Amino acid sequence: MKSPVLLILPSLAIGLATGWLLARHGGQPPGVTTAVAVRTLASSDTPPLAGWTKASAPPTQTGRARWASLTQNEHPLAARQREGVIAEMLMTGLDAAAMQAEAASQPPEDQETFVRETARVWLEEDPNQASHFVDTMPPGPLRKAGTEELAVAWAKRDPAQASQWAWDQREHHPDAAGMALHQWASQDAPNASAWLATLPVSPQREAMAVLLIESLIQQDPAAARSWIESLPDPAARQNMLQRLGN
Repeated sequence: MKSPVLLILPSLAIGLATGWLLARHGGQPPGVTTAVAVRTLASSDTPPLAGWTKASAPPTQTGRARWASLTQNEHPLAARQREGVIAEMLMTGLDAAAMQAEAASQPPEDQETFVRETARVWLEEDPNQASHFVDTMPPGPLRKAGTEELAVAWAKRDPAQASQWAWDQREHHPDAAGMALHQWASQDAPNASAWLATLPVSPQREAMAVLLIESLIQQDPAAARSWIESLPDPAARQNMLQRLGN
């Protein structure tokens, strides 16, 4: 039988080596911020802001510069690290206007990514703040990108609220409500159908009805037929009837 001392030597050596590395790199693994280290220990299902803790010391770079530096990294984990930086920025109390200013400060080719990631991270903590961030952006490509990102991500959590919000944003992104509705219909086609029926007849509603029918064909053929018959475009009706198998 091996001596008890010999049995604990490997564990002791690993512990000493780990302690040396952490001490050398300021108490955390090399190349990993405190927030990222904490996030790694958290469950992958933990909402971003709930899973982050503030760094014990101020970062050596501003959040803006740290985020920008990570856009040059193509490693798959870089996106998660960028989200971590955004989460830290939000935890300092930055409001929608401040985050919009941060987005505008990024190089033009990175602004859309910043907006999308901010909308996605903020949604996990506070959907109302996330929607306010997008709602108050000036019309243009960045607002359209934020609307799309938020509509799709929000629909996975609360498809009814996401669909209504996206419908209200149709002036800035005509297809966002359809994206949210498609997600909703895949989860709960009857309620998605009932909500769509409350909207005024319009080309946008017709386009959304086609997306709904796509889901209903497999889930509820009778309901699909009812929606097909309501389509004002004869060509669209005929096409969807063929899809239905009639």
